[in-house]
Amino acid sequence: MRHSYSDEISNSTVYIFGRKPPPLGGVSVHIERVAAKLERQGNHVIYFNTLTEWRYRVFFLYLAYLFFYLLFFSKKNSTWIYHTSYLKNAFLEMKVLVFLKKIKKIKLIVVEHNCRYILSLQENQVAAYQEILKCVDRQIFIGTQTKNNFVARGACAEKTSLEGAFLPPKPEGSRSCMSNYPKELALFMHNHYPIVLANASQMAYFKGADLYGFDQLILAFVQYQKKFCNAGLILMFSRKGDAELYNSLLILIEKYGLQKNVFILVGGYLLWPLLKYIDLFVRPAMSDGASVSVEEALYFNVPVVASDIGSRPKKCILYPVGNSQKLFMAMCDKRIKLKKCPIITKIVKK
Repeated sequence: MRHSYSDEISNSTVYIFGRKPPPLGGVSVHIERVAAKLERQGNHVIYFNTLTEWRYRVFFLYLAYLFFYLLFFSKKNSTWIYHTSYLKNAFLEMKVLVFLKKIKKIKLIVVEHNCRYILSLQENQVAAYQEILKCVDRQIFIGTQTKNNFVARGACAEKTSLEGAFLPPKPEGSRSCMSNYPKELALFMHNHYPIVLANASQMAYFKGADLYGFDQLILAFVQYQKKFCNAGLILMFSRKGDAELYNSLLILIEKYGLQKNVFILVGGYLLWPLLKYIDLFVRPAMSDGASVSVEEALYFNVPVVASDIGSRPKKCILYPVGNSQKLFMAMCDKRIKLKKCPIITKIVKK
C-alpha cells in the first residue's frame, strides 16, 4: 500500500492543516515528510499546526484568525490538505475550510489517519460530517481498517482512495526533531543481544487496555529472555502520555526483574537511525491503522512482528492481537535472522 495523493501536486501553494513534530508520531512524521516532498516538487507549503496548545484554550479566537487569514491572504487555486485525527473541534475547523472553499476556488483534500475516530461519533455527528464531506474534493483513507470503519458509518466523500502513510526518511531532512541519542542507550545496546525495539507516540488507553500493547510485550519478553538471556528491549516514546498507564508499565518491568534488560527512551528522538542497529521490531498494538514505524522497519530490512490488526505489509510476522504467548512464539519465528552481535559505536556523537 503506497502513498500517492501528493504525487500530482506541483508548482503550487499548499496549505497543510494537522499536527507536525514535536511530538513525534505516525501522523506528525507523515505530515512532515509529505511537506518536504511537496517542497521538492516545487510547491510553497504553509502549515496550520492544529495541535498547538493555545489553539485549544482559545479555539474560537483561532477560528477567527484562520478564517480571516485564509479569506484575505490565501491564494486562489491552491490546495488545502486537512489531516484528521483526535483534533478537538475538528468539525468547526473543517466547516470554516468548506465555507471558504467556495470563495477561494481551492482544492480540498481530507486525509483520514485514525481508524477509531469515526467509531466514537454519535449519529448526529456522523450526519454532520457527511454534509462536510459533500464539499470535499478527495478523501484519503490511511490503511484498510480506517477505510472499513468510515465506510461502515457512511462517512465517505464522492471521491476516495486507500493509501499508505509511509514515505522514506531523508537523512538530511530531520529539521524539527533530535537525532542524537543519549550515551546510555549506546552502552545498553553494546551490552545486550539481541536487541528488540518497539515504539509509540505516548502511552494511551484503548477500551480500558494499553493501546500499544506494551504490557503484552513485556510478558512475551519475559519468555524471550529465557531463550536469549542477554536480550535487550528498547521502548521508545515521544512523550510519556497517560501517567497511570506509564507507571503501570514501570511496575510490570520491576515485577519481572527486567530493569537491566529494558531501556525506556522518552523524547523527540527519530526512529529510523536506530533501525540500522536492532535485530527485531515489534508492533503489538491493540488497534492500528497503517503504521509508519512498521513500514520504516521493513524499509531498513528489519524483521517485524506485529499484531494481526490494521494494515500490515506481507513481510510482517503476525500473531493474534492481545495474545502474549503467541507474540513470544512469533518473536522466535525461524524466519527472523538475527544479526551477528554488533558493537554499537555510531548511534551517539562523542
